[in-house]
This record gives sequence, C-alpha cells and structure tokens, in this order.
Amino acid sequence: MNQQFGNNQNNFRPRFHNGRGSNRGSRGSMVNHWQYRSRNDSFSSDNVENSSIYQRFDWDDWVMQQPMATGQGSSNRVDQSEFSITPIRMNIDPENVVLFQGYDSPFSTFYKVPVKVLSVTYPCVESYYQACKVSQLVGQNAAFELMSATSGAKAKQHARNIIKGHKISSLDVEEWKRSFGVNAIYYGTYYKFLQNRELRKKLFETGDKLIIHDYSKDALYSSGCDEKTLKSWLEDHIGKRIEINYSLRTKKQTFPTIGNGQNITGYINMLVRENLKQKFPDEWTKYSAKKPPPPSNDAETSEVNEMLQ
Repeated sequence: MNQQFGNNQNNFRPRFHNGRGSNRGSRGSMVNHWQYRSRNDSFSSDNVENSSIYQRFDWDDWVMQQPMATGQGSSNRVDQSEFSITPIRMNIDPENVVLFQGYDSPFSTFYKVPVKVLSVTYPCVESYYQACKVSQLVGQNAAFELMSATSGAKAKQHARNIIKGHKISSLDVEEWKRSFGVNAIYYGTYYKFLQNRELRKKLFETGDKLIIHDYSKDALYSSGCDEKTLKSWLEDHIGKRIEINYSLRTKKQTFPTIGNGQNITGYINMLVRENLKQKFPDEWTKYSAKKPPPPSNDAETSEVNEMLQ
C-alpha cells in the first residue's frame, strides 16, 4: 500500500526557482566568497547533547517509527544499515561556503518535491518531519490529520494546531526537535536526494563546501543570525577547525556553532552529501569538479593571449 500526503500528489515534480522565501531553508543556493587565511584552531566543542532536555528520549534504542507506514507485509521501521554517516572535519574558509534561505532552495526542508519513505510519499521533507513529530508526540492517528496538507508550510501549521490541542508542552516539543527531529530531517533529506538525480546534482555541485542555512529566527536548525552578522562571524573565525559528527543510534552528536546557531539543516545536507557521493561516485566526480574561470574580457589579457597563439 503506497500512501500519499496531500492532494494531487502526482502533480509534484522537481522545480528550481530563484525567488525568495523564509524559514527552514533559500535564495536559491548562493555561494559567498571572502578572503582565506589559514589557521588550524579547534572549534568543535559544541554538542547538542549538552542540553539537559535530552534525557527523556531513548537514543540508544532509537529506530524511527514511520508515520502512516502501513500495508500487508510492510515494516514501519527504516533500515539503519542503509546509512553510512562519515564525520566531517574542515577549517572555516569564507571562500568555501554555500548559503541558503527560503522554500525555493533544494537544500530546504520545505522544497516542494515528492519524498517517499517506506510506503508513504510526502510533498516535501518538511511534511515528513511534521508527520514524525505529531506521530511521536501525540500518536499515529493524529498524524493522519496531516495527510491533506499539500505543502510543508501547511503541514507545519496543522502540526502546531494538533500539538497545541493535545496540550503537549513546549519543553517536550523542543526536546523532540533536538533528538528525533534531527533524525527525521536526516532521513527525509537523504531520501530526497537519493530519489531525485537533478537535486542530487545540485547537492554535488556544492563540492566540499560548508553549507549554511542563514535564517535568523532559528538558532537550532539554522545559523540564528542574518547574513550580515553571519558574514562577519565567518571572517572572525577564518581557519577555525570544526568537526561534524552525527549518529542515528546514539546521542553523541556534534554540530559546531555557526554564527548564533547550530546550523543542523545545513550540516545534514553535508552529511547526506558525504553518504551519497560514495553511492554515486561517477556523478560526484562529474558534478563536483571545479569549473575553470570564465575567459577574461580585459584588453591587456586579450593581447597576451593573442601573442601566445
């Protein structure tokens, strides 16, 4: 049984725009460059498990219970053996950064492209994320109420109303976001790029760059600051060493601070990129290669080129 979220699911196709949006995810993917100076200072002390509100969810026995995954002979558990998550270590280099913001970025959880997890197809990663949240905080039946939502924004609003109606505390919601919520974003993001070659190309074109979600109103999943502040922060931390370490089975997650936030959505895009470049080495080699600089129109350069011919 293959269930679908939202109406007219067959009409969902990958689309790319240059428009603006807001919230978890772009200005289209945008690359910003600043001068690089090499240092090798450690900057990996930030760990999401430091928060005291982590204690009530069982991480060690964590296996995502998939909402609405029903049907004869079907399992509602994702096979974690499919995921090989490699830690990422890098120095901060403002010339090696991709910023994104808004619903129109392929790196956003709100980007409207079908994502199938087990037997259920969702309009976008955000719809899957909200279904997981409602299913785990309220119950499986409540999650079915989200099936009419045709976008991530509508799913988010429906989920907020359901959680409020069931009097789920903000502490429990925040705890879920920092634990199971991170896993839900990873699963959804992984399947989004696994199932869509055009989006995977966009991801691979970022190469080994640091991907940052520069949204000022979210200090957990995003940078927690505006672009100007983020740009200044990157300049101040050139050469700082960061390590991104994430596990689906334990609570030892390391998401170093970027700007004023933990940039979890950006980091997860990078972790998925590391996974998928092992599965699609030919695509990775093709799309991640650095492009040669465009020919110069400078008159002096043109004269030199003519002399060399």
